[in-house]
Amino acid sequence: MNMKWPIGVECELLAPIGLSRLDLANTIASNHAGSVSMFWHPQVEPSLVPGMKVFHNLTPGFRIVSKEGKHLGDCVGDLTITQQLNRTHPSKEGWFRILSDDLRLLHLIARYASTDRTNLSMILHPIADLFGTNLHHLGNVVRVEGAYQHPVALGAGLPGERERVTEVVSGIITTDYEQHLEDLLRPARMLGFTIPLESATHIHFDGSPFENPISFANLAELLNRYRLPLRFLFRTNPNCIRLGTWPEEFLPFLRSDDFSGLTWEEAQIALRDIGLSKFCDCNLRNLVFNTLGKQTIEIRILPGIIESKPILVAAQIIECILQKALSTKRLAPCQTLTEDATSVHTMFSEIEWTVPSTEIVFGHESFESP
Repeated sequence: MNMKWPIGVECELLAPIGLSRLDLANTIASNHAGSVSMFWHPQVEPSLVPGMKVFHNLTPGFRIVSKEGKHLGDCVGDLTITQQLNRTHPSKEGWFRILSDDLRLLHLIARYASTDRTNLSMILHPIADLFGTNLHHLGNVVRVEGAYQHPVALGAGLPGERERVTEVVSGIITTDYEQHLEDLLRPARMLGFTIPLESATHIHFDGSPFENPISFANLAELLNRYRLPLRFLFRTNPNCIRLGTWPEEFLPFLRSDDFSGLTWEEAQIALRDIGLSKFCDCNLRNLVFNTLGKQTIEIRILPGIIESKPILVAAQIIECILQKALSTKRLAPCQTLTEDATSVHTMFSEIEWTVPSTEIVFGHESFESP
């Protein structure tokens, strides 16, 4: 493998009944004589409460570290994976979630809530201390309020087999790509983990080379041109709902004279008003907003995958697109290709991809050359 670009990978998997993401984390750690530590992982889900669009959640995540102290990866939850779960199943002992309607409070809670999963009171007691109040018990729910009775957080059991949902998140991979991924995915296969119906695989690429208006605009042009051929080649999962296109005004603004004259810092400020979302085929929001610890380009259109080879072939194809975008010359507006085999061949020619039978890696019959 001749790949050189730093990447990170996220694979959405489902534990067999009776196991959880903690079992996978412990198995990976054991293979490296390492250790597992719990942390509170933030997620968002729609709210059924009138006037409240979303609830921000914290659920148990597990960080895996080798005996040498190297971060190997994380096993976290994903609230979009639900179809194969028994939603009426009671909460499993030791599995909880913390909810809030304020993202700022949630970040604070994630830092100070106890990671001792014995019971909710122990978990939320440090938060009540932080606000100088007492815990309120409402059946199986524990509530933290501020001094003036405003809500801070709710703690409850994690319902409906959600402990089975496992997003395997690699550390930053710069060498030994296949070995690193197999260290995470081989134990999942051995334990009987499967690919859920809604599953996707996300690849993050180091975005630092694109922190200037010309290369950023070039990148957007090429990702827009190749988006549909990539979906066809990778066989994007139609059950994955958090995908889509950029806002309509995004590309016209990048193509404008106004954008080309900006510094990168000015470009970031201007782009923040356009409404970029992470929930799209090619997520560029992290670069625009300087997302802490994740200044990346995220490709979200791979289906669920539990083996390293297809992931790394896809990563190398995207790397060719990234290299093409790093031209010092501003690319002219590009026509969008279509979602078919002919457009895949066109893309391969333009990015100078010459690996034979690539389509077979993604489950296609061999494409006929145009």
